[in-house]
Amino acid sequence: MKQTWLARLALVPALALLLAGCRGGGNQPEKVTTATGTYKGQTITLSLTKETDFVAGEDFLFYNNGYMTFLDITNTMEAEQPEIEYSCLDVNGKKLFTINCDSILPVNQDGVTYARLEDGTCVRVNLNGDQTEISEDEYFEAEMAVSEKLPWEQNYSSHHFEETENADGTYSHQLIYGDGTAGSTFIAKETEEVKCITDKLVTVGYYDGERRLFDITGKQLHDKPFDSIGYFYNGLAPFWQDGKMGLLGDDGSIVIPATFPHTPDALSTIPFNEDILVLTDSVEFTITLFKVTRG
Repeated sequence: MKQTWLARLALVPALALLLAGCRGGGNQPEKVTTATGTYKGQTITLSLTKETDFVAGEDFLFYNNGYMTFLDITNTMEAEQPEIEYSCLDVNGKKLFTINCDSILPVNQDGVTYARLEDGTCVRVNLNGDQTEISEDEYFEAEMAVSEKLPWEQNYSSHHFEETENADGTYSHQLIYGDGTAGSTFIAKETEEVKCITDKLVTVGYYDGERRLFDITGKQLHDKPFDSIGYFYNGLAPFWQDGKMGLLGDDGSIVIPATFPHTPDALSTIPFNEDILVLTDSVEFTITLFKVTRG
């Protein structure tokens, strides 16, 4: 569930103190900066690009046309009357500008973004942070153009499930293909979720804290459950097992095992776009960037 920026702001100081208290003892996990696997004849490398000090006030973070705009609470955590600030990062994690506004759009193909200021004024913003006032209609057109372009793959399955309660308290989830024909049946507890994450992959579980992965025929693909599986981009998605991150292929294969020690903040809403993975940690909410290279 996405947290509001004010809720995030309230949590940061307390959680940061908790983290500091835990750092005094015990061995810290060895930092992993790169891992390599193969997928469909390609060499796939997942690399840690940069760990920043920037604190994000939202969970759903992604790159568009090589830049990321995000709700930035880095400078407002200790302010008595914090302002709403948004910032823009390049692919190397460099902050290009910060703007006080109520909302901001992803950067478009022309290297321009659009923001709505606190007084309701709409502005066009270039990568230097320079602002030009625009009409409400131009802002709306820019908003529609961006939303139509984003290439999310997950959750666009044409299949759905029909649920039936069983006598033993479990639930049967009958897969219905996009053409209306029936497929396999998946059994789940009341506290679990059955979900098509692609047209070929189904997950069972979620509310109990783990997910099991199946193909569309009902065959479980891995004995070990997943903590979470993120969005797919060009056939790959991040996944987590035991607090470590790896990459999953859209055929259900593990391309890079869970290698990177990292516990993200919002396990169910991790987007992945333009081969750049943006994560915030579960304690301090600072942004970390990973890059996928396809050889």
